[in-house]
This record gives sequence, structure tokens and C-alpha cells, in this order.
Amino acid sequence: MPIILRNSRLSLVAGQCFFEQAWRAERGPDPVPWRYSYYVRTFNQIRGGLVVPDFAFPWRPSQRSAFWSLYLGGQPLAGVSARSAWDAMTPFRLTNLDQPKVGTDNTSERVFYDVYGYPHGVVAAITIQGPGKSVETLEEWRDRTRRLRLDRPFSVTDGAATRAGLNAAEALDALLDWHRHEYYGEITERYQSADPISIGAVIQGDGVDPAAPIGEDIHRALYAVTSWPRDWQNAPLPKLDDQHCLKVKDRNRSTGDALYAAGRGRTLWRPGLFSPQNDGGASKPLNTLSCLAHNLLAGAIQAESLRLFAQGFDASPAQKQIDTDLVNAAAGLLDRMRRGVETYRSSSIQRLIEDPNSKAEVNALLARGKGKVGEALAQIA
Repeated sequence: MPIILRNSRLSLVAGQCFFEQAWRAERGPDPVPWRYSYYVRTFNQIRGGLVVPDFAFPWRPSQRSAFWSLYLGGQPLAGVSARSAWDAMTPFRLTNLDQPKVGTDNTSERVFYDVYGYPHGVVAAITIQGPGKSVETLEEWRDRTRRLRLDRPFSVTDGAATRAGLNAAEALDALLDWHRHEYYGEITERYQSADPISIGAVIQGDGVDPAAPIGEDIHRALYAVTSWPRDWQNAPLPKLDDQHCLKVKDRNRSTGDALYAAGRGRTLWRPGLFSPQNDGGASKPLNTLSCLAHNLLAGAIQAESLRLFAQGFDASPAQKQIDTDLVNAAAGLLDRMRRGVETYRSSSIQRLIEDPNSKAEVNALLARGKGKVGEALAQIA
């Protein structure tokens, strides 16, 4: 039986870090998400049921994602206080009605994005979902996913002006620049992701035996859409070890499951949880894999914001002006997320924080920061 896939998605994440707004004078009545007093007022207004222009919680009730609840101490999100959210550097989702629109050169694809605002910067995540009710072979899924990441299929429309032919990094930059300017004003010094994080997931499928080990065809497809090698057809395949196939720990794990990882790429391949199309036309619930995909994405967004904080703090000539409490908070959160203590546990998050390209800066922040009771934080080996 051939492999048939449905409802696949690819998310692309990048961010910017900046600090100069922290010591800028207030801009009159404009919202200033980096100020504690404004953050608390806005958080409590949203919690009270008000629709606050420009801001929303980072989580949505419709998304069955456990990340934010576990990240915030395991409590129900309805009970999270503004103070605890601020201390955990929880962002607002930026919801300005005039924000740009994003599309691809395939109008049947669904494209949506979110941008998250922090006291120290912004992170954007674009998600592209496979065409409606259509089906894809393994090869078609692989090729479409590679086109989205490596070609120039994106367009960004701001008002009447459209920029087309953008690659993933350029589309993300356009969104980050627009929201930075709209919410933070003129910023001259900023530090940004050198390369987007990619998180792919297949939600529905047929023709894959979850009890069988991953074969070469599937392995090469996962490698092609996670490592992004140019010559994916001929490149030697890495071993399916803990470096490239992160452990799937939940009780529903099957032999053919993988969270495939390479650098800043992740692909969720869980045929044991695929929800195939029933003969009657109705499909089984998609909640489990959708939830896992949301958790992966939310974890990557938060990890990238804190990793960029470490890079920006190390490079910024104005770092001495940054509030010590904010520095300690960022260091402590990086330490918790990396070790999976009192937060959402994920080997994917750990690997993102331990990125060799920012290891020195993260270690410098860990060395400077303090834990909850003033203890030194362990550095990356």
C-alpha cells in the first residue's frame, strides 16, 4: 500500500532581540509591552474578558497545548497571575489589525502567523498547512516542504504594497521589522536569528506500518525536510541515533515513530498516532498530534527568545543598563528549560538552547545569572 499523507504543516520561527527601549522615556499613551505596569494592566484586562486592541495571551483556548501550563509551573492557565507571567518572561501575542498578510505562491495552502512581543524583543512563527482535503505521496510532501523552506514562495502584503518572491528568512524578517517598529518604535541596535527554526509535522496518513522500523525511503525524506541538504538524494544518511532521532517518551510510542532532529530543524513523524481517513469519509480526532505540534512550536518560540536574549546581552554595549532582575530571570529560565525542571520537558528545547553557535553567549549568561535561591547556574558542557 502506498504512503498517503494529509494535513501536513511546516512552521518557521525567527526572532529579534533589542534592549534600548528599556530606558527610553514613555511614548505618551502608546502601549509599551516592556513596562511592568503596562504588562500587568493589560494581562489583567485580557484575563477579565476584555478585548484589548493589539494584545492577546500567547495561548489559544482552541489549541490543546500543554506547553504554557507546564512552563508556568503546571497550573491551569486560568489561574496564572500577571506577576508570575511577567517573571516567566511570558510574551503577549501581537494582534494589530493592520498587521501584514502572508501568502505563498500556492493559493490552496493555508498560511497563518503569530508574532510574540517580549520586554526584550519579538519572535515570529509562520505556519503553512497542506492544501485542504488533498492527499500527498511521501515524495510530494517532501518536495513541497523543501520548496517552502529553500525556495522563494512567500509574499508579504502591507497595505497596498506587496513584496513577492521572498524566502522564509526574508518573510520572517519583514514581519519582525513591522511589529518591532509598530510596538517598540525606532530601534537602532538589534540581534536576530541567523537562520529560521523549522518544525514540520504530519497529522494524518495511511500506508505506514507504525510497528515497523523507519526504512530508508522515510529516513531520506525526513533527512531532506529537517537537515535541508541541497543534495539530499546522494548525501549519506546519518544514523538514526539520539542525535538525529530524539527520544519519543510518551506511552503511545511506536517503533516507527520519530522526532527527527538536525541543527535547527525538527520533524514530527508519529505514524502510530496518524488519524487515517475512515471509509465513511469522517476522520478520527486529530488532537494528539496537533497538540504535540503546538507544544514543539511554543517551546521553540520561547527557547529562541531566551537564546537571543543571551546573544544580545553578550553583544550589546549597553548591557550594564539592563535590569539585573531581567538578566537573572532570562538565565534562570534558560537553565530550567534546558534541564526540564519545573517546566515543559523536551529534548528538542534542550538542543535548541545548546546550539553550538550560541553556546558561549548562553554560558556567559548562565555564569552571570542566579537561580531561585541565589545558586550558580550550571553551564553547557
